Amino acid sequence: MDNTRILTAGARTYAKKRKQRKEQVEEICFDDSVRREFLTGFQKRKQERRLAYKKRADEKARQERLEERKMRREAREEMAQQRIDEYEEYAKRLRRERGESSSEEEEEEEEEENKEKKKEETNTAEGDPWAVDSVGTGHVSSFKGGSTATTVTVISEMDDEAEVDAAARESVKARAKAAEQRKKTSEETIVQQEMEKLERSLSKQNKPKKFRYETKAARRATIAKSKSAKAKYHKKSK
Repeated sequence: MDNTRILTAGARTYAKKRKQRKEQVEEICFDDSVRREFLTGFQKRKQERRLAYKKRADEKARQERLEERKMRREAREEMAQQRIDEYEEYAKRLRRERGESSSEEEEEEEEEENKEKKKEETNTAEGDPWAVDSVGTGHVSSFKGGSTATTVTVISEMDDEAEVDAAARESVKARAKAAEQRKKTSEETIVQQEMEKLERSLSKQNKPKKFRYETKAARRATIAKSKSAKAKYHKKSK
């Protein structure tokens, strides 16, 4: 072996040790206030964890209450809409059974009847040789026969009759419209009453029960009664 290597081996070992000593931490300093807070703050940290857990539980319960309230509201709305649809269907069925129709249908039927009457009058005038050309107040009408033609001035009072007929038709339409409005109002009133009943019943069902804590005197009386009952039971068993 090389003598130089052998003789300098110790120097290399001491150099490594000196290097390790230089790299070591010279001093460790503790913060007494932080150390004291850590050693004395177990109860405080436990209380903070308890409060955080309680806060999370309260938030979860609040979300559940909101979801439940939303579901109840949707159920009430769906039930109310179902009731309204049922009432409307029932009202339509009653109207069909009574043979009643809406004002629009009545007006359409009247227009069709008037058109048919006009067509019949036109056909009758074309087929009748003694037909009157026009009808009015103080008008001239011509009567045509087979070989003669006669012109006659006809004076009639049709304006008053037409006004009376128009007034009668307007009165009938007004009465029909008023009756339809009364029916509609009564149906809406019934639906509103049913919805109010439903809301009252749901509010009564969902009302939370009150929980009352016993007083100290009441608890003492309850404990005394239970103790006396136990003592009597033990005496009987002996």
